[in-house]
Amino acid sequence: MSIPKHQDMRLPLLEVSEDGDMHTLKECTEKLADSFQLTDEERNERLPKNKKRTRVYDRVYWAKTHLDVSGLIESLKRGEFRITEEGKRVLRQNLSKIDDAYLLKYAGYVAFLKRSGKKIISESDDSTSSFKELNTPLANDLLDKLKEMHFNLFEDSMLEFLFHIGYGVSKNSIKQNIIKTHDGGLDGYIELDTLGVDKIYIQAKRWDREPVRSQQIRDFSGAIDTQGGNKGIFITTSRFTPEARKCNEAIKNKSMRLIDGNELVKLMIESNFRF
Repeated sequence: MSIPKHQDMRLPLLEVSEDGDMHTLKECTEKLADSFQLTDEERNERLPKNKKRTRVYDRVYWAKTHLDVSGLIESLKRGEFRITEEGKRVLRQNLSKIDDAYLLKYAGYVAFLKRSGKKIISESDDSTSSFKELNTPLANDLLDKLKEMHFNLFEDSMLEFLFHIGYGVSKNSIKQNIIKTHDGGLDGYIELDTLGVDKIYIQAKRWDREPVRSQQIRDFSGAIDTQGGNKGIFITTSRFTPEARKCNEAIKNKSMRLIDGNELVKLMIESNFRF
């Protein structure tokens, strides 16, 4: 048989993790390849634009990503995850498939689609819908490179990126290496006017799979307060929990923009930013 699409791998992947133990993408890819009885040729087929990644691994990766943002599994660290209580509840429903329409019931999945710039497109061969991935191999590679950067270089690169997309009046308006507190702090700021009266403060977290939670949002808000500011951009290579986003929305005395890893690489690709 041909390699199943990632939509068809979601339920089998969730079933593999039903025991509640920690699992890895590599391990699950092998198990699903066995389950689908893939040939050696299918197991070793590479992506055309990313020869380091096999097609079956890429399908499992995206199945995991969609389950993760929907809250059916939780990521522990890079490539490692386990099922959540919601995931176990879904398995008890004895579904035949976890398709896009089913996942739309989860706010995290809907938010993921919006942040990633995905749109519903019609399939000519059936009545279902799927979401078109934009530059998937390029985005994956770029996000991996960002996660491998030294954290100081990542912080500086994010300030350069924000200047590249229009923040700041000149290169000299970028200010780096603000002294940080133990549990919060700021990674820099950009002056939005010639005299430096108006500033936007930056927090950049080069995290792998650990999500940004409400506490980090509150720390960021408090750090901006200590500087007398009211604007901020929080960038992470991972993601924000739904509670973190709600926390941000609840802060009314300042404007803070959250950019997760998926949105970050999309913006970098669209603006042709190089680091």
